[in-house]
Amino acid sequence: MLYPKSYIEFRRGGSSRSGVLALQIGRRSATQSMYAVSSFSNGAAESLACSVQSCIENVFFRAFVLIAGETATDGEPFAGVIGSAMVRQLLEGRGSLGGRKLRSVIEQSFAGVSSAPRSLGVAVVTTTSVSCEAIGPSKAYLYDYGTQDLVVGEMPVYGKRGYLCVSSQPLHQDRLNDLRSLSYSAGFPDDILGVLSRRIPANEDLAISLMAMAAPFNRSALSGTARKRRIACVSDVGRVRKNNEDTAFAASIWYSFYGAQIHGYVIGVADGAGGHGAGEVASRTAASEVLPKVVEGFSNSATDPSALSLREIIMTTNQGVMARKTSIGSDMVTTLTLARFIRVNGTETLDVGHVGDSRAYLVDRGSGQILRLTEDHKLVDDLVRTGELTPEQARFHPQRNIITSALGMPEPRVDVSQPVSLHPTGSVLVCSDGLSDLVEDTEIARVVRASPGPNRAAVTLKNLANSRGGRDNVSIAAMF
Repeated sequence: MLYPKSYIEFRRGGSSRSGVLALQIGRRSATQSMYAVSSFSNGAAESLACSVQSCIENVFFRAFVLIAGETATDGEPFAGVIGSAMVRQLLEGRGSLGGRKLRSVIEQSFAGVSSAPRSLGVAVVTTTSVSCEAIGPSKAYLYDYGTQDLVVGEMPVYGKRGYLCVSSQPLHQDRLNDLRSLSYSAGFPDDILGVLSRRIPANEDLAISLMAMAAPFNRSALSGTARKRRIACVSDVGRVRKNNEDTAFAASIWYSFYGAQIHGYVIGVADGAGGHGAGEVASRTAASEVLPKVVEGFSNSATDPSALSLREIIMTTNQGVMARKTSIGSDMVTTLTLARFIRVNGTETLDVGHVGDSRAYLVDRGSGQILRLTEDHKLVDDLVRTGELTPEQARFHPQRNIITSALGMPEPRVDVSQPVSLHPTGSVLVCSDGLSDLVEDTEIARVVRASPGPNRAAVTLKNLANSRGGRDNVSIAAMF
């Protein structure tokens, strides 16, 4: 096992009643460590945990949201509404959310639910801070190799790393002992919660969201575990353009309510256009609209399966892009391609939603086979389909960059694939045309097959596109 050298510093924020603390995290070495989340709930308790990463205008940020609470007697699910608001704020603020801003987002979110929850614990972790808010009896704990600290409190802590736990109520001593002993395992949060859930009575209303925060991990936990998918995204301005009008994003989402467990990943790319900086606004707007809707869709699906409809999510995202386009008086548009992997009570599916000429690929790392999952919405592709151009002619046609559908248009063409199963060796890659115009599909497959993880694959492909001229922004999101 490898141990990261990190430092953590708590500082008080807000009143003692609100229980707000900010946690500063800094890395002093490049040793490998784990950042992962999971959630669990029993009865009327509800939990949501998600990790979000995005590359916006060449700036990368990563953030984590942990929510655990208990609904009111006549209340409706709330975690999706609050989680969606958190993700939106993080994307719009590029990773900034803490202190009074966190409390304000929570209070504004309550307007979207019929009644406030009995208890609510929220933690938001960014590359610079952790902010926790507790309403009612909810608690947050930090476990560092068996030691336990109550995060919502006054105790300053230095040199800590490990597992951050947000619970809907104070944990009984036996639960605290379980978590303390399990924190020694250096395991993934879902494995730890899997063990813990078997020790909790079925009639106990309890929700827990757990994060491995700069935690060392047991390498054996990585071997032979196809269910532990990994995600990454990169975006680069290229070698010719002055501005990066792309946005790449990736997220992992865990949701649990009344025994229903849904877990999944989403990766995507938006490639904006419009000039005078409008392209950047378009792609950023698409990302900050679609990811919160995906998060809320996961939670709403517990009572309404149609909430998972990618077509509806993308069409609603387009309304947000259109509204932003009108507000700034621009002709901006953007592509949007996203792939979503969902696991519901053991059943796994992959589907893709697509507008424009960004692409999604499925690569089998075992055989090296690659399958394009999307059709480009381009004028030349329409001409190829009607037989007026050959594929080779289309590659060099003077109008090859004209797209026929994009967000920002009143009625964009939205392609949505049928859900399919994903083999354990299957990887999904989404990219802008800055990659696909310069790197052949077979080359993409070779790089993915040779890469140990999604980040290495994405960076290698980005560098390959730039080595061939980097004529456009290049953005890649991948899931292994």
